[in-house]
Amino acid sequence: MGTASTVTKRQKRRTGLHCTPMTIGLMVLIAAGVFYFRPGIFVEQVQRFREWRMGLRQGWVLLGGQKIHYVLGGEGKPLVLVHGLGGTVKTGFH
Repeated sequence: MGTASTVTKRQKRRTGLHCTPMTIGLMVLIAAGVFYFRPGIFVEQVQRFREWRMGLRQGWVLLGGQKIHYVLGGEGKPLVLVHGLGGTVKTGFH
């Protein structure tokens, strides 16, 4: 009876060892797929973290039926910067 329970424990260990590399491989495959189809998602997350550390807040407001993105940060009088054609808030204002 003791031998049967030992064999069962060994079988469970073997099953667990075989699942671990498969699970890691699946996670790597999913991460590679996300990076392939949406490569900017990682860059966006890093950028959001940096903005959060600098104390910047951002949001959206509806003006005249148009959705406008804004960023708040810093001190002093309000300053409005308008980017050029094809630009974004992340380009050109350093």
